[in-house]
Amino acid sequence: MPQRCTWYLCEFKAEEKGRCLVALWLGELIISVVIIIFSVIVYIMAGDFGGTLNPFDIGPAAFPRLMAVFMIVLGILQAVQSLRKRSQLLAEGKPGKKVVLNNKLAVLSIAVLLVVYGIVMPMVGFYVATPFFILLVMWLMGARSWLQLIGVPIGFNIFSYVVFFMTLRIILP
Repeated sequence: MPQRCTWYLCEFKAEEKGRCLVALWLGELIISVVIIIFSVIVYIMAGDFGGTLNPFDIGPAAFPRLMAVFMIVLGILQAVQSLRKRSQLLAEGKPGKKVVLNNKLAVLSIAVLLVVYGIVMPMVGFYVATPFFILLVMWLMGARSWLQLIGVPIGFNIFSYVVFFMTLRIILP
């Protein structure tokens, strides 16, 4: 017999008890809040990019700040949509769709790996750290084909080098 969890409006069966179940609207809300927080941090950090000698130049912080504002607005819209979805489900008395996290360790590992990547990348460089990061994330997400595990990170590195260094003349850290 399904049990009901009213705080996140999700039904689950007794055999699912050990699994991490999250209502879809709650997952969307959490992601929205994370995007908003990340965007605010990007906006603040873009202020440290320095100025420009040309008074008519918008400066190096303009584009990251524009993208951060854009992401904040979209994050707010997504959060509002998620809360409306929850209100609609409560009004109808229906259980919402659920997201099942079968491998909580993989999710936690990717979060830790992201922090480690952020610390290591400035030390060893983008072109060294990124392929290892991509390979490990792909492996944690279930990719087991060695062709994909090697090809995607190398392909991404080549793509990044061609686009940013050769075409745009932007030196990545």
